[in-house]
Amino acid sequence: MLASKSELERAMDRRKWQQKQEEREREEEEAKTDFQKMLEERKAREEKHQQQLPHQQQSQQQGIRNKQQQPEFLKIHAQLKHTAAGPDN
Repeated sequence: MLASKSELERAMDRRKWQQKQEEREREEEEAKTDFQKMLEERKAREEKHQQQLPHQQQSQQQGIRNKQQQPEFLKIHAQLKHTAAGPDN
């Protein structure tokens, strides 16, 4: 029974610590100026953009590789189709 009581106490202490941490974060957020909030939003957008950038570059490279890996017949067919349509189209 003592072991479960100490486990319970540890769990309660952890919960109290989490609540205090959340309260501190809330207070810090409320104390921020509009300018600070705007800067943080911009920072978050920039980080999100930086994370997406490698994925976009990778898909572009895959598209280039796919074009390079086309069978020779398809490449020639596309060229003929383009030249047959004429320079006006």
